[in-house]
Amino acid sequence: MLLGVVIASSCSTKRKTTERKVTVCHDTLDASNISFPEGKYYTFRFDEASGSAGIVPDKLLKSLSENGINWEQAWYKSPARMCVPPGSDMGMMVIVEPAFVLKTNGKQHDLSAYGLIETSAPHLGECAFRVQHFQRKIE
Repeated sequence: MLLGVVIASSCSTKRKTTERKVTVCHDTLDASNISFPEGKYYTFRFDEASGSAGIVPDKLLKSLSENGINWEQAWYKSPARMCVPPGSDMGMMVIVEPAFVLKTNGKQHDLSAYGLIETSAPHLGECAFRVQHFQRKIE
């Protein structure tokens, strides 16, 4: 069950084939109390090079799709220097570490080439108030 408040939402078609259309829906939510549904999860391994700037989740998800990785959902929290809780106009000056969690269709994948490692306990870390949520829909 996914708990959160949706702030913005949009869907766009990323790729069309003769058999099916892949649509990626994107919204922003407060994921501070998120409960991840059962499944197989991977987290992005941020290093010094990518950590300060984060990643571009749209590009990563597109690359995964183009290479036959059947992901279902993804969550991305970008890095920041301030944490502002919802409904507050005051922020705490802290370093907010980025987080990226990917849920696949349950098949075993080696995603280390993408910087992703399997995890049994997906989490978004502290200050997960503005998280981008992606869903992949195949029609």
